[in-house]
Amino acid sequence: MTRALALATALLFTSLSPVPTAQAADPVHFWDLQPRSLRLLVSSPQVMVTRTKTGWEGAMAETG
Repeated sequence: MTRALALATALLFTSLSPVPTAQAADPVHFWDLQPRSLRLLVSSPQVMVTRTKTGWEGAMAETG
């Protein structure tokens, strides 16, 4: 009986609690970046990942 009461209480609390909803942040476009952030983005190494039949393959992108 105690287990049934605990289960009923847990289900009641679960059903009455607010459900968190995930919301994406507003997208940030490169033209909205500050000059310092844009320079950091451009100077950072870029990595390309490709799906192959044998799995994932990653390579550093050529810059400059």
